[in-house]
Amino acid sequence: MTSGWQEDEGGFEWRVLARTAELIAANQRLEREVSERRRVERELAEARDQAVEASLAKSTFLANMSHEIRTPLTAILGYAELLLDADQTTEERTNAVEVIRQNGSHLLSILNDVLDLSKIEAGKMTVERIPCSPIQIVSEVASLMRLRAIEKNLDFKVEFVGPIPETIQTDPTRVRQIFLNVVTNALKFTQEGSVRLVTSLLDQPDEGKPILCFEVIDTGIGMTPEQRKSLFQAFTQADESTTRKFGGTGLGLTISKRLVRMLGGDVFVQTNQGEGTSFIVTLDPGPLAGVRMVENPIVQRGSTRVCVGGEELPRLSGRVLLADDVAVNRKLIATFLTKCGALVEAAENGRIAVEKAMSALEAGKPFDVIFMDMQMPELDGYGASTELRRNGYGGPIVALTASALLSDREKCIAAGCDDYLAKPVDRRRLIRLTARYLPERGECTEGGAAAPPRSACGEGTTPVARELAADPEMGGILREALEWLPGQVASIREAAGKLDFETLGQLAHAIKGVAGSCGFESIMNAAVKLERDAKAKADPADLARSVAEMAAASKRAGAEC
Repeated sequence: MTSGWQEDEGGFEWRVLARTAELIAANQRLEREVSERRRVERELAEARDQAVEASLAKSTFLANMSHEIRTPLTAILGYAELLLDADQTTEERTNAVEVIRQNGSHLLSILNDVLDLSKIEAGKMTVERIPCSPIQIVSEVASLMRLRAIEKNLDFKVEFVGPIPETIQTDPTRVRQIFLNVVTNALKFTQEGSVRLVTSLLDQPDEGKPILCFEVIDTGIGMTPEQRKSLFQAFTQADESTTRKFGGTGLGLTISKRLVRMLGGDVFVQTNQGEGTSFIVTLDPGPLAGVRMVENPIVQRGSTRVCVGGEELPRLSGRVLLADDVAVNRKLIATFLTKCGALVEAAENGRIAVEKAMSALEAGKPFDVIFMDMQMPELDGYGASTELRRNGYGGPIVALTASALLSDREKCIAAGCDDYLAKPVDRRRLIRLTARYLPERGECTEGGAAAPPRSACGEGTTPVARELAADPEMGGILREALEWLPGQVASIREAAGKLDFETLGQLAHAIKGVAGSCGFESIMNAAVKLERDAKAKADPADLARSVAEMAAASKRAGAEC
């Protein structure tokens, strides 16, 4: 009996232990199921939150995109409508076309960003690997960005730390796009101080191969940790207030990061709010065996010379203020200078020129040289130069005038001008004179460049006009000048009919400068004669002949070009 009871007790204990084990296992399964359910619920909640955030981000992006697209479209449609107005002057039409061109370019850049992101997300974006120069790419980006920095009164510096490979294997187009996006972003969010682009080649001991590192360092507004988290997400900027203040679609950095990764690198950011930002871009340079390493490379700001009609002239670098009351003259002279590298700001009379010059001086960014037309409304060049000197302006001022007498030169110098350039403006003389006052200029040398291509201007025009017309950009200005002339001739006829010699002399003087600069010699000669008749108050018969000569010369030039 005792033995059986013990056996039954032992069997019972075994059954209790077995049941306990089953209960424990069931409890563990239940805990796992609960844990799994909670995990799934958490993931679903996170997915739902992410979907909501993505929806909000895309809604915000669409709103921003709508604003970014509507703004240039409004300008394009508005100014296109203004062009249909028959009462528009040539200057107003020219301004409208320029506004349409600028806004069209901005709209195209927005659409290109959207298309690039679409290609990347669809896996259709491809990159190539070809030999290219990182130093050259940096130089090109610096050349483009330096002008934007000057416009914002920011310092823009390029630095190379250590030896840099002469060539690397990558996609130069995409690398240039990445740099432009990152540097543009830095300039955009920097209101004062500087932006630096630092290039170096770094060793990676763990991976056994070097990487090319580019760091863009700015003194801008910086970011909070929360803003930094969304920095490289598509359809977002740091926050909505940033979008409202600075504009943009928020795609540039997203595209840049994805392109960098396609090129075997990455983008990192170091930032604190109010303390600036540093973007670090790394790239796989490809195999560097046998590649020459360059110590302390010099960034080329572009060629030090530019070819004009078979002659090499200095490449300019600096800021110019151009004061002239004739819009065609302003555009012509500004184009001469900007095509050689100068940054030109215009003023249509002496009063505006004084205000711009003094504002730039007070901001610590004075113009390198001022070109001052001597005959302007409201405040002429003599009065403007005198007022600038009286206010303590010490920068160089060059007089622009069609009066070539020694007494006129002395009058310009007495008014405070440092130099003198006679109208009509000769492009070569203008560029050489400007190079004396602008920093970092190259020496002017005679070149053996080929002659310019034959233009649409006929044989009756001068070589200068044919040379300018061969250049697409300058040819457009010539056409503007020819479109401007009929209105001036009509005004001349009206003034001559009223024997308004003062107005007649002013009109002839303006035409003389424009025609001479453009190379329309017959028009210039007719204007010289007409101006002389106006000063002499010639009799109506002589005056009528001079007006007829002016009209005929203008008509011939229009037919020949």
